[in-house]
Amino acid sequence: MDWSLMFNNLLFPLLTLMIASNAGANPQLPGGEYSVDAKGIQAFSLPVKNLTPKELTSFMVGNSLFRSNWVTNGASVDKLQGLGPTFNARSCSGCHMNDGRSAPNNTSGPAGVGVLFRISTAKGEPHAVYGDQIQPQGILTVKGEGEPYIDYQEKFYQYNDGEKYSLLHPSYSIRNVNYGELGEVLISPRVAPIVIGLGLLENIPQKDLLKNADPEDKNNDGISGRPNWIIEGKTKRIGRFGHKANRPSLRAQNSGAFLGDMGITSSLHRDQNCSKEQADCTSAMELKRLEINDEDLERMIFYTAMLAVPKRRMVNVQKITQGEKIFEQINCIGCHVASFTTGPSVQKQLSKQKIFPYTDLLLHDMGEELADHRPDQLASGTEWRTPPLWGVGLIKVVNNHERLMHDGRARNINEAILWHGGEAKKSQQQYIQLTKDERLALISFIESL
Repeated sequence: MDWSLMFNNLLFPLLTLMIASNAGANPQLPGGEYSVDAKGIQAFSLPVKNLTPKELTSFMVGNSLFRSNWVTNGASVDKLQGLGPTFNARSCSGCHMNDGRSAPNNTSGPAGVGVLFRISTAKGEPHAVYGDQIQPQGILTVKGEGEPYIDYQEKFYQYNDGEKYSLLHPSYSIRNVNYGELGEVLISPRVAPIVIGLGLLENIPQKDLLKNADPEDKNNDGISGRPNWIIEGKTKRIGRFGHKANRPSLRAQNSGAFLGDMGITSSLHRDQNCSKEQADCTSAMELKRLEINDEDLERMIFYTAMLAVPKRRMVNVQKITQGEKIFEQINCIGCHVASFTTGPSVQKQLSKQKIFPYTDLLLHDMGEELADHRPDQLASGTEWRTPPLWGVGLIKVVNNHERLMHDGRARNINEAILWHGGEAKKSQQQYIQLTKDERLALISFIESL
């Protein structure tokens, strides 16, 4: 691959979109002083400001690895070999289009490439044949494992002021399996989230995250967030990434996604997902080499760490100011914690930055209606990680949809709020009691983040 040509074609158009911003703790700069001014389709794809030429090269190589389709072993290319044998997508951007968010299909039927299904037995263990994730696609000589399906049922409700609304209630199944019956399994659908600001989230000091944990709800506010502790190597660390906070680092997140989503082995995940019952899969495995080397994996990690957070928009508009007050009054801030200061880092763009991600990165019980009943490390079947809200108002621009929640069931921000249950039920009920103007103000505030 001609990296220099790629550098010229991709880097400079991106850099022309970047505008300098003022340093300091400023809610208008949610990613700290290296936030970028970006509003269009590339809003999630810009590097943080002031990377060195060498760092920019690493970023752009990572960008190419993220966006390029991987091919099967033996193809007539030098890089990007090793797809499959079974997989969900051919590239990272196949789900994270424009570094943004995927969505399920809008109607009942096949779930679509933007949704993956985690599975387990009733005891929370990987399935003996299909493992812990369904890969619906296979390379030329290999059958995919099965077809994820969604069935929607629309139900109607009303706000306290009498205005009606509806929610899509999904149910999930796996059809047309190719390697024997599934039996009874727990299904946990997941959509790919936006990728901005991950290096900043990784660099929040663990002690600061723990300050918001209250697993026994000692302050009696109904919110009892707790960390998902993960063992990485010989160290116990807080999970920060994934809908269940089951990955403690970008290294774990990237390498795990390479294997689970594309069947790409690395030094962290050397074995393919094929079980002995999947004869065509096992016969197609490449056993002699790792399919992404450590150097390219590090470039991918650097890329995902250094994607910039866009500046906020229309911050001083009266409706947004009103919406922020409502956000605090109904205690959305109890889980969507506004700000943190990152710890020291050799990477200045990540070091000691005042950021405004609106998350605590902790697990919360979100109620029965959102439950997948599938444990994930320490996360229970009703718990989910609080997702960051920065950039949420740009998803429609970048990805041409507004689907939210872990499985994309909510068709917009309004529905996402209405789906909140469990620890967030009180806030959801207060939202239902707001006037229409107050609801619109709150949504405008969230869209500005």
